Amino acid sequence: KSAIYSALAPNGTAIYPFECAGKSIIEKAAQKFVQSTFGNRNADVTGEYLAGSLNGSKVRLHFNNLNRSIEFAWELTGKHQAENAAAAAAAALALGIDIEVIAQGLSRTTLPGKRMNSVIVNGTTWINDAYNANPHSMQSSLQCIAENVPQDQDLLLILGDMLELGNDEIAYHEDVLNFIKKAFKLHRYTLFLLGKRFGEAAANLQITESCRLFDDLSNLQDAVKTFRTPGMTIFLKSSNSVGLSKVEPC
Repeated sequence: KSAIYSALAPNGTAIYPFECAGKSIIEKAAQKFVQSTFGNRNADVTGEYLAGSLNGSKVRLHFNNLNRSIEFAWELTGKHQAENAAAAAAAALALGIDIEVIAQGLSRTTLPGKRMNSVIVNGTTWINDAYNANPHSMQSSLQCIAENVPQDQDLLLILGDMLELGNDEIAYHEDVLNFIKKAFKLHRYTLFLLGKRFGEAAANLQITESCRLFDDLSNLQDAVKTFRTPGMTIFLKSSNSVGLSKVEPC
């Protein structure tokens, strides 16, 4: 990630999270530039998640070096999106854009493609976030679902393998499954898993009897058609090439 600064002009601004893995490497690469951080309350720009639902949320941006704050509402939801707002705001501020204009621009943000795309078909709510996935985005989006879907509502979590994670890929998939067990312990949910990585992780954790495993997308699609019911929420998340983004609501 630090290589992104290799094309930065000498008077440019290097922007990075206040807290992140490998921060010392990023700071070293950024040291010859003006620097700006985003993230937690000690950063130059922070995004405070005020309230939200699956239809949108409200965020307060704090520009700590300016001692100014501003609120806006947008279609995105989840605490992780508030941090993304802070990252965008830090970049805009470095370009000299006024904070009121920054808030107006963020308020008009829409997500492209299969990124938390929500539709209701035949009484079933489909939330497709399967454009891409990594361990952090997987847990962040699942946390958003856990916070916004009522615990007594039928919920189907359909997760596909996360790719390009290196030698520890199975451990990362185990982390996601353990996260689900904790975050959804009070929910009425069913878990469908697509791919050998999640399959191996589920076997390692001995939870294969509490979820359904699939190694073929078409078989999963057929199972969803017979399993879904009106009033249910269905959430899909995977790396893009796994194909869950192509699942059509029915």
